[in-house]
Amino acid sequence: MNKILVVEDEDILREVIMDYLIEDGYQVLEAADGEKALELFQSNSVDLVILDIVLPKLDGWSVCRRIRKISGIPIIILTARSDEDDSLLGYELRADDYLIRPYNPRVLMAKVKRFLEKYSGTADGMLISAGGIVINMRSRLVSIDGNTINLTHTEFEILACLMQNKGIVITSEQSETCVPNWAAKAPALLRLSVRDINSPRNSYEKKHCF
Repeated sequence: MNKILVVEDEDILREVIMDYLIEDGYQVLEAADGEKALELFQSNSVDLVILDIVLPKLDGWSVCRRIRKISGIPIIILTARSDEDDSLLGYELRADDYLIRPYNPRVLMAKVKRFLEKYSGTADGMLISAGGIVINMRSRLVSIDGNTINLTHTEFEILACLMQNKGIVITSEQSETCVPNWAAKAPALLRLSVRDINSPRNSYEKKHCF
């Protein structure tokens, strides 16, 4: 049974999310502040985190940043703020998705299911390799010839999508399946040449990705 950590300081909202998760068969841990969230995360084997941004004691950004130092599990950010800078910060911290209130709880449940399915499987199934590049889908770590590199959330998702579909031409429309709204997040990526897409090693050697 997948274990999900729900971090939300508003009792009613936290209880609603938990009720939906329990109804869908998940085991749920709850925290009303950032410090408690980290305590529960470190003492339990958590499969996914649903994380509010505005929290007492330690805000959601700090919680996300600390989790990402030790784990690549899926993190879904919840917030009442629609500021574009907030969205960008969430992706820079490698959060997997971002929901702005008000939202439909069933949409949240669909996202939870998608991420858990994406990162489930055996340890071997979590590794994708090609041409010296190795991706660990669960920890979200990428290495080239044994050297670990840092990628943004979007860069990681695009690289994983391309490697999972090695030898197949991926159109911009099909890419939306791998990285929802990627064109809106990074329109310049759509202008990549086939050579660039097939040669991530060249980009790495030039000190930038894609």
